[in-house]
Amino acid sequence: MKLFLIPMTLFLSTPSSASETEIIPGTSCIFESASENASIQFRESGLTNSDPEMTSAVTCPVFLESTQVKLNYLATLENISLQVNNNSEEQIVIECNLNEQIGQESKNSYFQRITLESNALASVRWEEIGISSNLSTFSVQCSLPASATIVSLLNKTNSSVDNSCAQEEFFLPYKDFVSASCDEQYVNITSMTGLPKLNSEDQRDRPMVGITAWINRVAVPFLFNWKIPRVPQIQDSYSLATARGPIAFAINGVPIFHYERRPDVSTHPDDYEAGSDTVLAGELDQCGGHAGQGEDYHYHYAPVCLLDEHDLNTPIAYGLDGIPIYYGSGGTDYYGSSRYNEINLVDEKTLDLCNAKLDSAGSYRYYTTSSPPYLIGCHRGVVDSSLQINVPPFPIRRQGTPVPEGSGEFGEAVQTIVTDFYQDAQGYYHLEHEVAGNTEAVIYKKISETEDCWEFEHRSDAEISGTKQNACR
Repeated sequence: MKLFLIPMTLFLSTPSSASETEIIPGTSCIFESASENASIQFRESGLTNSDPEMTSAVTCPVFLESTQVKLNYLATLENISLQVNNNSEEQIVIECNLNEQIGQESKNSYFQRITLESNALASVRWEEIGISSNLSTFSVQCSLPASATIVSLLNKTNSSVDNSCAQEEFFLPYKDFVSASCDEQYVNITSMTGLPKLNSEDQRDRPMVGITAWINRVAVPFLFNWKIPRVPQIQDSYSLATARGPIAFAINGVPIFHYERRPDVSTHPDDYEAGSDTVLAGELDQCGGHAGQGEDYHYHYAPVCLLDEHDLNTPIAYGLDGIPIYYGSGGTDYYGSSRYNEINLVDEKTLDLCNAKLDSAGSYRYYTTSSPPYLIGCHRGVVDSSLQINVPPFPIRRQGTPVPEGSGEFGEAVQTIVTDFYQDAQGYYHLEHEVAGNTEAVIYKKISETEDCWEFEHRSDAEISGTKQNACR
């Protein structure tokens, strides 16, 4: 159904330290059929259904962005009030839903129904509505009876504390992928998919492309809610980074792992072995990442595919200890396709064992480097292991299980080259790889709105239907 969008104006009241009311004029609402043009009027008084008989479907957006910028984290929609005027001599009934959505997924819906007497003004009201995520969007959808006017929509939001924090602004350039806020103790980061930008017009910036030792894993979206210390607790010495699970995450919300391929060995920099270095194994794409055993995409190297748009004066990642990671170097003929080879913003000789050093303000920073340990060699700050997020694998795709159609086993490297990875208009993800001149593919899509269940289709020929399997985490 085609939507006709009317330009919007926002009027804000003066905020308190913990709450703020936004008054959204009724003319900001949307009617859901262009053919109803003649029956809808945009008057000073609001959006009016001037048709004497027909009820019109109307959607009113609930704006959160300006409030989020000021308060940084919204706990609840304290009060949503849609003010409606009955211009007729008859009693009318208005039915509305307040809808919460995250990306393309419908999250919650709250129904209200009121009766208006003739020539009366009343409010359709919702109170104390919880917000699921800082990526949530809200709208009010109503059946607007004949001769009724939507005057305005009032949105009063509430934050439990004044949570402003410096870290939040660094995530704003990547707001399509990740959101950040603070409470008294933590920086809270929500990444809806844990994936980087997929359908880049520049093929050199597409994740998964270029892998030559592919472990038969595909990048499946996963909702991450990271927490890192708002103020890092610096240790007198250091602690070793784990080789099992993430040790940091990039500014676009993608997890970062240690370079060590073996999960149960020492990661002390003095114990480095080139044979177990993921960066050298052909398992990583041109952006420095790949899909791991949980079908989770993550980096093991500097996220070089962000450099086309990233401000190098700001962090490109954060360690789980809360210490920022800045880009130093990392461009090679493969990583970044030689575009960033000349960027070298740090003298590696000035970095300590952890790939860190103090800045001019006396605070620690990690730096990316083109040589081991690449990102974090060890932790200068205290890491709370309970904050680490490990993505569970799909049981029927466990490591060592034969691939349904293709070569090799899940989790074990096969010699191939990944040539493309993208999402089509129907929401299907496509990973294509070449074997002996033939293009094979894995095509997959989520099949449940309530569970983490997916359909995977393995094709030995990318153009011919193949074997399908359903799997749930």
